[in-house]
Amino acid sequence: MKISDVGLDLIKKFEGVRLIAYKALPHERYYTIGYGHYGADVKQGQKITLDRANELLERDIDKFEKLVNKYDHIY
Repeated sequence: MKISDVGLDLIKKFEGVRLIAYKALPHERYYTIGYGHYGADVKQGQKITLDRANELLERDIDKFEKLVNKYDHIY
């Protein structure tokens, strides 16, 4: 399975984009940036461009597509 452009647009619409790293909740271990990219690679005060936010989203989506496809044959 591969996400469609409509699916990507829907994620972008509901997630929103933030180009400066933030913590949604103070107790979170890592920061979030872009369209919800979260992890140890995001640092406090980090800034990215909209192009980079799109790259991170596509990379994150690719990771989850692979997981879905791994189990897709079961059903």
